[in-house]
Amino acid sequence: MDPSLQPMMTYKILFWNVLCDQYSYDWKTAPKIELKYKVWEYRSKLFQSLFNDKKTSSDIYCFVEVDKQYELFDMINNKNENKNLFDVVYFPRPNTPFGIMCVYNKYKFKLISSVKFLLGENINQNFALCAIFQEKMYPFSYFAVLATHLTAWDKNEKIRIKQVNNLIYCIKNDITIKQ
Repeated sequence: MDPSLQPMMTYKILFWNVLCDQYSYDWKTAPKIELKYKVWEYRSKLFQSLFNDKKTSSDIYCFVEVDKQYELFDMINNKNENKNLFDVVYFPRPNTPFGIMCVYNKYKFKLISSVKFLLGENINQNFALCAIFQEKMYPFSYFAVLATHLTAWDKNEKIRIKQVNNLIYCIKNDITIKQ
């Protein structure tokens, strides 16, 4: 089948900053949020209700600041209608207890490759996860999902611009993506 004749498919993607424990208790990161709302037990119930809501049910979920990747994956993958429907790509951030996670419907998509791009020069830098997928229904259709968490705060705008430029450079020059 000619790829240009394939119908346009629509998929839902949910992207979320999970807020890892390391940052949730840091008063500088979220100074106006009450402690009871920062506790994982409270937030995990919110995630569970989000994943169980059909309106927010997605084909691909991307998360940053993930330090509870197994729990999140189980919440998504073990709902009654989703039993073992999803697979996962997870990249830890260097020298930290958290990372970036992409959970995808393995019956709709085949993971072709995943690449981790480092966006800075120091060892504790920000990074991006790029996952290349093939649609199973239309095997000539490929697409990439890119998830990242750039340096935070308004004062770091110049750093974020450098990170985005670095990311664009990495994507343009990555052999896996070019193939």
